[in-house]
Amino acid sequence: MDAFWDNIGLKYFKKTEVMGNGKGCVEWVGAKKGKSGYGIQVVKWPGGEEKRETAHRLAYMIKHRLTRYDMPQIDENNNKVECSHICHQTLCVNPEHILIEPHAINQDRLHCKNQGIALKVTAILFNIALYADPPTGLHNEEQYKVLKLILLDQN
Repeated sequence: MDAFWDNIGLKYFKKTEVMGNGKGCVEWVGAKKGKSGYGIQVVKWPGGEEKRETAHRLAYMIKHRLTRYDMPQIDENNNKVECSHICHQTLCVNPEHILIEPHAINQDRLHCKNQGIALKVTAILFNIALYADPPTGLHNEEQYKVLKLILLDQN
């Protein structure tokens, strides 16, 4: 399986370039998906199945070496989860900017974006998840709400 990840990683990152936005974003310059504008990549998974994956989701899978079948589908509260960008850049595929969270939290961060707290909250939660035992990369809505209130109070 290591050879699979090494091979897909090499092919994948040839279709990226660093964005000059000062946020550390890495832009997907490969194929894009219709109206959504998300990057897409066809992946031939071990076993021969070919599937289209969004580029940012694939970046997360490559970093964590998770196949599409190993990706989390729900959080501990049975909320459906998705890969989202903490930078809110549709074409960003920097795996450090992508995490798994419920859709509602992703949308809530859009509203916080103008207040400058979305990245702070997400970074704190990402670090909590990263150092959890075992590391999860997941966070839940309650954690997000509490940290958001704390940071709003500080601003």
